[in-house]
Amino acid sequence: AAAAEAAAPPAVVAHRTAMQHADILALAGLRVDGRLPNEIRCIKYAFGVLPRYDGSASLEMGLTKVMVAVSGPQEPIRRSDARHDRGFITCSLHTAPFAGNERRRKRGASDRRSTDLEAAIANTFSSAVILSHYPRTQLHVIVHVLESDGGVLPACINAVSLALADAGVATTDLVVACAAARTADDRAVADPSQLEQSASSAYLPLAVLARSQSVLLARMDARLSLDGVEEVLEAALEGCRRVHREMDAAVRDRVARRLAAAAPEGGGGGEEG
Repeated sequence: AAAAEAAAPPAVVAHRTAMQHADILALAGLRVDGRLPNEIRCIKYAFGVLPRYDGSASLEMGLTKVMVAVSGPQEPIRRSDARHDRGFITCSLHTAPFAGNERRRKRGASDRRSTDLEAAIANTFSSAVILSHYPRTQLHVIVHVLESDGGVLPACINAVSLALADAGVATTDLVVACAAARTADDRAVADPSQLEQSASSAYLPLAVLARSQSVLLARMDARLSLDGVEEVLEAALEGCRRVHREMDAAVRDRVARRLAAAAPEGGGGGEEG
């Protein structure tokens, strides 16, 4: 057996090793990247990454990387769009040609997907931003997807939440998002990677208000039993709770620093470095 293994081509040996690794992870109840079913990927973020905008932030969820800038509240680009009693939100999304699957996506399909994501982001935050505070104004959100490895929409929503906090925009609560999927081995997992998302029988991106858990966005086009839907939904909700724990303290600190910087001189000092 050892001689046969030594004689096998390197590609075959590598494939066998990968299969053995996957079998070991499956027996331990772990996913292909070693995470537990309800475990989210590592989150990294930064505020103020684009100083010339009113607010900005970058966010990474695993290998998915997003950068967001916020302009406004400002006078609408088209005055005919202004609403006398409230502001409105617009979104433009740009995906780098080197961002994961985008390099293999046809231009027409990519444009339709970007338009769909733009609408989903604008609609989500139109329900969370207190637009009555900003009559006759426009908030424009610019999203750049730099790397795509699954969960792009939730990553965009989380990054927009950070950028709005950086801009000092009033919201009813922090918006957090996470996806869940039903994998090939019939498990519900939180925050799937692109590999898991592509092989899943159902995929559910979810956005909620952090404290009330009120659902702002949920979309799933697969057919599942009621029990199956509840299982995937609970996995996504648990992912949202974990995202909230990661983001909450940082957002509170950023808002406090913004308020301190805006306070009159002598009434609280400026922002620390």
